[in-house]
Amino acid sequence: MGNSFEIINKGRSVLENEASSLQKTAFLLNDDFASVVSLLLQQSGRLVISGVGKSALIAQKMVATLNSTGTPSVFMHAADAVHGDLGMLQPEDSLMLISQSGETAEILYLLEFIHPQQKLIALTGNPESRLGKRAQFVLNTWVERESCPNNLAPTNSSLVQMALGDALAVCLMEARSFQKDDFARFHPAGALGKRLYLTIEQIAARNNFPHVSSETKIQDSIVAISEGRMGAVAIVDEQQHLLGILTDGDLRRLMLQGFSNNTSIGTVMTPHPKTAEAGTLAVEVLQKMKEASINQIIVCNKQQQAIGMVHLQDLLKEGL
Repeated sequence: MGNSFEIINKGRSVLENEASSLQKTAFLLNDDFASVVSLLLQQSGRLVISGVGKSALIAQKMVATLNSTGTPSVFMHAADAVHGDLGMLQPEDSLMLISQSGETAEILYLLEFIHPQQKLIALTGNPESRLGKRAQFVLNTWVERESCPNNLAPTNSSLVQMALGDALAVCLMEARSFQKDDFARFHPAGALGKRLYLTIEQIAARNNFPHVSSETKIQDSIVAISEGRMGAVAIVDEQQHLLGILTDGDLRRLMLQGFSNNTSIGTVMTPHPKTAEAGTLAVEVLQKMKEASINQIIVCNKQQQAIGMVHLQDLLKEGL
């Protein structure tokens, strides 16, 4: 393989080949898939997933996805299981064993120590294998061949295994009516967690809130903008209801037009500025600000009182 054109074509060929394997897997789904979903919904225990090699890595990814979407799961390496880890498997748990051939030595050895009544799910490309015949439920991961030129390195088969795990997780989520609030409970940290729980009011509470009355002179408004460090000042009435906003960009334009410093801010403010209701998710406000091409937004409570201000940079710093 020499030039870029050949490399790109080969890359596309691999992706198309793997996509074809996924499409074929979709048609291999049968009643066993529905039965596994029902089993996991009804059981009081966990789903223990085991494998070796690449299948062990796929198992760990499945466990992570299932745990984060409401299905208690745990990973058990097949080789370690017979050296003590088998103790994590409880009668109320179900066990999923991943082996593309269905004849992996460590998996077959492990089967010797599994109670005959243990709820057993096989993820295998060979339903007629010893693993497939022993399992109560078989999820077929058969692929015609791997994308590996030697048909050896797990490529298509690994992708199919992982996709089946995702299919299970999504079906279980929908069956449980798993919502954003549920997802947020399991993802409280990082940018993902912030997208799910961080509100605009929480960010506003960290900031100064520069605000003045409508009778304030422009020269005093400049001081309020500078001290507030938000690039703007809100104009409110005696009950703290929002009347308007004046930004530092507005001030520059006013100065160019020759307005006097003694002009009342109420006569030159921008009325009815964009606002965000306290409690709104910060990520939703970010989208609103981008669409409106504004750098500041005023946060109001349910009584339409202005309680804070947020700058676009505040939201970007959160990694939203």
